[in-house]
Amino acid sequence: MNEFIRYLESQVDKAIYVWGAQGQAASFSLIDNSKNTDKNKAYAKALLAQRIKEGKTDIKAYDCSGLAMWYLQKYGYVSHDMSSRGMYNVCEKIKRSELKKGDWVFRYSYTRLRIVHVGYVVDDAPNVVEDKSSKEGVIKKPLDYSKWNRYGRQPYFKYEEEDIMIKKGDSGKLVKTWQQRLEDVDYKLSKYGVDGKFGSETETATNAFKEFYRILIDPPCTITTETWAIMTDVLTEQKIELAKENIELTSKNNILTNDNAELTTDRNTIHQISAPKV
Repeated sequence: MNEFIRYLESQVDKAIYVWGAQGQAASFSLIDNSKNTDKNKAYAKALLAQRIKEGKTDIKAYDCSGLAMWYLQKYGYVSHDMSSRGMYNVCEKIKRSELKKGDWVFRYSYTRLRIVHVGYVVDDAPNVVEDKSSKEGVIKKPLDYSKWNRYGRQPYFKYEEEDIMIKKGDSGKLVKTWQQRLEDVDYKLSKYGVDGKFGSETETATNAFKEFYRILIDPPCTITTETWAIMTDVLTEQKIELAKENIELTSKNNILTNDNAELTTDRNTIHQISAPKV
């Protein structure tokens, strides 16, 4: 969860709102080609120009649900896109008084009779990060700043609700997940495997991983949220590279198939030419 919240806060006062956007590089042409109204396009362009003038770089565009969907899809929490209405449907419904860090807040429209907006509680104040509008972009404000009237507990960050801290001697689901991640990036646990116990074999593999990626922020034999986040990035890059290799392999196979088809055609042509006339 803390990784998700850090991502949200990195977009505050930087990313802009474009209807239907989900992490694309913000540009005037993207705004022009969006389904925003002309008025909202003008607001979005003015905000983008302001961000550029402020010296902001790597400016992204999202809509309210796209701000979360980009992260959830990138890191494999969900396999499909969802609107704010779909996001509300997957949440456990809670009361406003029960809100805590990590919960999601929604606005239900009594005229349109559906959920129309979503925001994300990022601390226990509580403050909310939302992609507010074409005029404001991504902001972080107190809960009362926007007219939230529905509240939900998201299902995706259950055991990451607190900062991660696991160390040698620990056992359980989180250790088992870490061991599987080590295996997935080729730090093999050949003797005990993924057994959910942080012993000497897991310690050796963990230290090798941290040394290779120059992770100096954790004490020895310890995994914190920061190390977990680096592992997530490594796994994501691996998936991207594997997808690229599969595309390359498919392309080569297609070329080989086409070459074989051409060779068969050539052989048939030669056979027809060389066959004796009767």
